[in-house]
Amino acid sequence: MSDNAEKSQGTTVWIGTTASDESGDTFVQIKDVKTIGELGVESAILDATALEDAGKTKKKGMADYGNLDIGGQSVPDDAGQDALLDAAEDDGDDPYNFRVIRPSGKAYKFKAIVPKMRTNIGGVDGIIMFAAQLAITGVVTPYTAS
Repeated sequence: MSDNAEKSQGTTVWIGTTASDESGDTFVQIKDVKTIGELGVESAILDATALEDAGKTKKKGMADYGNLDIGGQSVPDDAGQDALLDAAEDDGDDPYNFRVIRPSGKAYKFKAIVPKMRTNIGGVDGIIMFAAQLAITGVVTPYTAS
């Protein structure tokens, strides 16, 4: 039985600026997010096998927190979605501060560049949607939101 399962409903995504110290940054919520992709770490497997070895010898490579895909309903004049678009159009290399906050208060903070922010108009009898990709740079830090 999964009585301890946490619902995803109520999870929020926030974008800040390119401030180097995120603790003093101002964040705005990205509204109407419907999907948040996988958030976590993955390391490359390095082949350290020598010719004299009887079997493969492997080492763990550098941690990579990858990309986080988010998507949702496009909301005209939403400050968070506008900031996300501004980050995507920014041709600089400075990453933006992001936070993902779960309903339980467990949260994650990280820096990312935004290589993609697209709008999908769709077809008849549909909802206009957005899709963005956050390319995480550095580590994802868990914390408890207050």
